Amino acid sequence: MWKGLVFSLALLGGPMTSGPSWAQASSVAAFNQAQAAYARGDLKTALEQYAYVERASGAEDGVTLAWIETHRAEVLLALGRVNDAKALSDNARNVLEQSSRAARSAGLTPTLVCFADRVTANIEFAAHRFEAAIDWAKSARSSAVPGSECWSQSVLTLHYALRVAGQGREGWKSIRPTTGVYTRQPPGSLADLINEVDAAAGVGDHAQSALLANEALAALETPRFSSVRKAARPSLLEALSRAQLRAGHAADALASAQAAMREDPTSKVVRLRLAEALFDQARWRESQAALDAVNACGDCSRVDQLAILDLSRNTAILLGQFATAERQRLALNAMLVRGASER
Repeated sequence: MWKGLVFSLALLGGPMTSGPSWAQASSVAAFNQAQAAYARGDLKTALEQYAYVERASGAEDGVTLAWIETHRAEVLLALGRVNDAKALSDNARNVLEQSSRAARSAGLTPTLVCFADRVTANIEFAAHRFEAAIDWAKSARSSAVPGSECWSQSVLTLHYALRVAGQGREGWKSIRPTTGVYTRQPPGSLADLINEVDAAAGVGDHAQSALLANEALAALETPRFSSVRKAARPSLLEALSRAQLRAGHAADALASAQAAMREDPTSKVVRLRLAEALFDQARWRESQAALDAVNACGDCSRVDQLAILDLSRNTAILLGQFATAERQRLALNAMLVRGASER
């Protein structure tokens, strides 16, 4: 019992280089190697090392077994072996449920439950069982410590599952909740109106942002603004598409993005809005084609660059292109690491 428990604590605590001799140092080292292999995209090695850990650890409690099997399931999913991943994940969950008392006594339940639920949600998402993915992602989110890595990843899984399940408004709110209702300012210049479009979006009032964008577009059609119409319309249509999508109106968002593309076919931010709207309408191949044109977007903001990579990864998963999804995962992680090192 205690032997397995110390091993579980070593695994749950991340890489471990020292400890009691009876903590099965070879298994802990293999677990560390498996995590490192997964981080660098060497899935074959990761799978072999996790399998070795399970054989060699002599796991005496369900906590350890469930933890290792869930990691193996995560690697199998990255390899595109969705059914194998689900079978292993289901077994891990059964073991975990049978060992729930032991997990609670060790104080490990939040970490284990969140990880197990998140991996299950990802498997269901890849299998296009979106309602199940939503349920498991919500369970993972509720089990995790807010702001933790597992919590953040669960929120992202929930975000994409809600969007493809036709619940776009809730999906967008899941990653950026509304912070208030925007109060319109007294009538001013066109520039003031355009600034209000972004201000409303900034507090998550996307319905108001869309309304303001439409008003600004209507003003541009008057003779007074004919000289700036051509320059201003693409960015306003892009803002309108963004607001419409986040308000849950994917069809309208797509129409606005297509109109913006006609105005400025070179804009990569506009093409991102097009890809987002296509994704939410389950038109994943078209979304992927739009994303292929913006993957190298040096002039995009860092937020948009991250959005491009993550949307590309999830689109590839839904299309069954797991090797592509894996490349996007590694690129996304590399960007996140660079961002952390620059702060």
